[in-house]
Amino acid sequence: KADRAIGGRGLSVRAVFRAGGVEFRGFLATAPGLIVVSFRGSETLLDYLLDINVQRAAPYPGCDDCRAHSGFLDAWRALNASVGSAVLAAVADDPGANLILTGHSLGGALALLAALDLHLVRRIAPTAVYTFGAPRVGNPALARFYAARAAAGQWASWRVVHRHDVVPHLPPHDLLAFWLGRFAHAPREVWYDSSADPHGHTTCAQDDGEDPGCSRGLPFWRLSVKDHYRYLGEAAGDAACVAAAA
Repeated sequence: KADRAIGGRGLSVRAVFRAGGVEFRGFLATAPGLIVVSFRGSETLLDYLLDINVQRAAPYPGCDDCRAHSGFLDAWRALNASVGSAVLAAVADDPGANLILTGHSLGGALALLAALDLHLVRRIAPTAVYTFGAPRVGNPALARFYAARAAAGQWASWRVVHRHDVVPHLPPHDLLAFWLGRFAHAPREVWYDSSADPHGHTTCAQDDGEDPGCSRGLPFWRLSVKDHYRYLGEAAGDAACVAAAA
């Protein structure tokens, strides 16, 4: 699947990541001067995010006040060793290569946690992190911690949101904060907010992942599940995998 998904792009798949050795979660692919780690989303993410029983935040190691969605942390820990070893091997083979981390939906949350872990534990800073339709990963302290680490490691971080996609609004920022704890996005959002122009976008605040002038300002009744499955004019999610496999 990974080979078909990147066919014609000059990349070769070097490693495939599976949760529990079974469920396909992503891959590492390379080209001269380039290493790409891509994480896929999950068809059950919406149900998972809407279940308040699994939305509790857990302490994030290495940051006293930071807390992350416990489910996202568990998902990353299941992949940590395999992703880390694959990245180390790829960097050793091509030391000057740009390292790009990316993911859609749950995959976006995994890309953010992977960037932190690679930087803090393995002393490897990505060149850039691009997420698409990613949910909130943790509390405001974790968002600030991530932004500070990105600045220290000098990697660009872009969080792309398509129009009224509901997933970037989950877990809720304020609603049920007394029960779940507050969740917040790290900067920097790029909001593709135009229905007429698929390339029309707003570059949001550099230091605020919850810029009220961007998707954060949408009322809840305008949020859309459909918008979660199309990014930059292309199908996203399992629909994209089916298209690539055809």
